[in-house]
Amino acid sequence: MNTNVHNMNNKISKTFSSEKKNLENKINLDLLSAIDNNGKASQRYLSDKLSIALGLTNAYLKKCINKGLIKVKQIPKKRYFYYLTPEGFSEKSRLTFQFLTNSFDFFRQARSECTKIFDNCKKKKYKNLAFVGKGDLLEIAILISKNYSFNIKIIKSTELLNEKNFLHDALVILDLFEPQKIFNNAKNKINQKKILAPNLLRINFKN
Repeated sequence: MNTNVHNMNNKISKTFSSEKKNLENKINLDLLSAIDNNGKASQRYLSDKLSIALGLTNAYLKKCINKGLIKVKQIPKKRYFYYLTPEGFSEKSRLTFQFLTNSFDFFRQARSECTKIFDNCKKKKYKNLAFVGKGDLLEIAILISKNYSFNIKIIKSTELLNEKNFLHDALVILDLFEPQKIFNNAKNKINQKKILAPNLLRINFKN
């Protein structure tokens, strides 16, 4: 009986620790994403964005700064500007990938966002779409695209893209591993208005 109770307590403890870690990772991911999108954001704005208390926001912000993920510099009017370091960008990508692949809601969210993209493409009378990426998200997009009459081309890399050879109506980024890197490369080679991606990839289109 005591052994069973002990095992149960261990199981509960491990589950609690795992849930706590997942929550902390989610907060860190939301924080890094928010700062990537708006470095001038106040801590109160970040608190509202993360849906956590102001004091807790400050604590997570300090942890990320101490870890070298975020840097801060003072700007006029006693305000601060936050920005991600290279390590911060890497951590954001890692957490995004981890969150998506561990999420039970991943398929539902991916299906919903891909459908939204394809519906918008249909309204704009797009016919030719190029998909770039690898992994489950690409496979889901290919599956859903069969419900539409698009001509789909899968490309492995954006390295050779340019305005002259890109004859598609849009480029859809579907990579779980390096979505921001793919976007940054593609925007320098084709019209950025032609680049689409599900929101779940957390790509900063202003970058």
